[in-house]
Amino acid sequence: MLCVAGLETRTTLVSIVPVLGVLPTSPRRSRIMTSLETADEALKQTQREFNINKICLDLNAHHRLWSNNNVKSTKAGEVFYEFLEEENLYQLVRGVTTNVSGTCLDLIIVESTSFVPDIAVRPPLDRSDHNFIEFKIQILSSKEKIKRTVYDYNAVDWEKQYEKAAEEFKAACITTKEDYYKKINSRVCASSKNWWSLVKNTLGRTRTTVIPALLNSMNKIVVDTREKIETLNEYFAEVCTWRGPIIDSKIADCLPESKVSINKFTVVQPEVEKILRSLDHNRACAPEITNRMIKNMAPSIVKSVCKLIYESFETSVFPEI
Repeated sequence: MLCVAGLETRTTLVSIVPVLGVLPTSPRRSRIMTSLETADEALKQTQREFNINKICLDLNAHHRLWSNNNVKSTKAGEVFYEFLEEENLYQLVRGVTTNVSGTCLDLIIVESTSFVPDIAVRPPLDRSDHNFIEFKIQILSSKEKIKRTVYDYNAVDWEKQYEKAAEEFKAACITTKEDYYKKINSRVCASSKNWWSLVKNTLGRTRTTVIPALLNSMNKIVVDTREKIETLNEYFAEVCTWRGPIIDSKIADCLPESKVSINKFTVVQPEVEKILRSLDHNRACAPEITNRMIKNMAPSIVKSVCKLIYESFETSVFPEI
């Protein structure tokens, strides 16, 4: 087996070209030259793109200077040795590569000895009768050219691009708005419940009213619900309290008395329950009992409320708890 390596062009790649046939042991040099010319043709076809070329030939060419022993050189080995001398090529393998015959048949041919700096003969692999040749190759290759895309922003009509983007945005908004209204229309037509939900949302009936933070008379920000109620009560009491001059109490004696009097009061339980159920839980209420609690507990407390109202009318005094 013969391995020929050479450095040719820029790109790094290895091309293996097998040449079939065993060179006969005839001393005629023309047979060797024919095989080498065939390999040379294959080498020339790869020189355009590959910078490392490797040719494998089965020549059975042995020379005793390569094996470092007393086994005689073959005729093919002598002819090939002379060929390498004439072509200024170097065979780098030294030692026996075939233990059966004690010859050196696995060769590495280079143009420069610095191309393959380290060579070692290793034991054969599996059942092969040839030793394994381990070597390193010095590869010099240039970096690949990096392709970059450069954009010329000065050549762009930005005003035109802006107008185009604005038109596309406007068209997208119109389309989205139409789709939204179509979706609402289809939902409303599908069910009357959806129609009422739309009406409530439009009128704001589904919104919950939350009293914002207040500033009390002490210039302190109030965020607690109970403190907000106390602050509002103080404000309303102050607004409704007369701060003007004191009115003479005798004026009340001069006021005309009513000729109509109510002697009997009737409290109807269904009417009271109806009023309790109609309470709005979003309206202001006392801090202890909310309108929602009274509305939900109307069936249970309606009798007590009726009694409380009746006693208040009879005695003209609101009973204490």
